[in-house]
Amino acid sequence: MAIPILWENPFSFKLEKPTFISNYFSSLGEDEKFVLKECGINEEISQTLFNYARFLKVLDLSDIKYNVKQWIDVPKKSYTRIINLLIKIFVDSGATLHGVTIINLALDALLDVIQSQQLRRVEIRRATKLHGIISAL
Repeated sequence: MAIPILWENPFSFKLEKPTFISNYFSSLGEDEKFVLKECGINEEISQTLFNYARFLKVLDLSDIKYNVKQWIDVPKKSYTRIINLLIKIFVDSGATLHGVTIINLALDALLDVIQSQQLRRVEIRRATKLHGIISAL
């Protein structure tokens, strides 16, 4: 019972070195692992006991961005690719999200998440470029 609760919103914890992020990448195929290598992530990704992405309930992109930056030091362009890969993992896992928070990030990266989920709450703060996103839904 503790595993699902701990993994509902793991990005909300402000850790100095959030090593839990690599657990999400255990389900990746070879092509996606190659994307990680292109981003400068060369660590060995081992199989995990659970599909942790499936337990995710809260998707706060600001928290994800913060934790990815704490987890690994890569060029700025690579952070976006890693975050997009994490979003793809969350969508593909079939996680049932209860909320999504978007703060100052590109909204098109979230289109798949919003379209594929029945969210109870979507919160958008300080977004200035919403053109096209509403009509795309």
